[in-house]
Amino acid sequence: MNWTVEYIKKETPTTITLHFTTEKEISFQAGQWYLFDAIIDEKKIKRAYSISSAPSKNEADVTVTLVENGIFSTYLHSLQPGDTINAEGPYGRFIIDEDATELVLIGAGSGIAPLMSIIRTIIKKNLDIKVTLLYSSKTQENIIFYNELTQLSKRETIHVHHTLTVEQWNGMTGRINKDKIEHLVTDFSTPTFYICGPPLMVNAVQHILLEKNVEAQRIKTERYH
Repeated sequence: MNWTVEYIKKETPTTITLHFTTEKEISFQAGQWYLFDAIIDEKKIKRAYSISSAPSKNEADVTVTLVENGIFSTYLHSLQPGDTINAEGPYGRFIIDEDATELVLIGAGSGIAPLMSIIRTIIKKNLDIKVTLLYSSKTQENIIFYNELTQLSKRETIHVHHTLTVEQWNGMTGRINKDKIEHLVTDFSTPTFYICGPPLMVNAVQHILLEKNVEAQRIKTERYH
């Protein structure tokens, strides 16, 4: 199905959000991804990207960080309003549990995209779910959705915590680890955990949670390669 770029929002120096509209209705759940394809240098290339917006029938946001020597991310960054791209999906089991009472979302870099879809869905549907977000970025200017997350953190049921890995500031610093998770999560018996980002980070956090006796079915993972 062809998706059309309606507008583009610059999130950070290297990240944009493409707002797409669709002629036909689409149906996806918060946390899912689509497979996009394009002809680049006479070759058909496919890449998977999570949706960062809440589900909607005829529109969706795709948030893309420019990867060095990344053929497809470079292509997506070159798109202009009115351009189209083919999308196939949705796919994935990294799906919001709307019956949960508490979610802990742990992400790094562009791994914030499906987590943002989950948060936006909770707000859109006015779901009674407490959310704790632990989000790792390299620097403050690399924090995707920084302004929106700052506003969301003013809500009583949404708690946002940032950590920076290559820059000092007045907040947390360093990679996501056991100490940071234990500091933010006092009770591991209730929440459903969603982890998204580079495989090494996801694997490490998953191991920490299993050591804390979190049941495997309460740990949802999405690895960005």
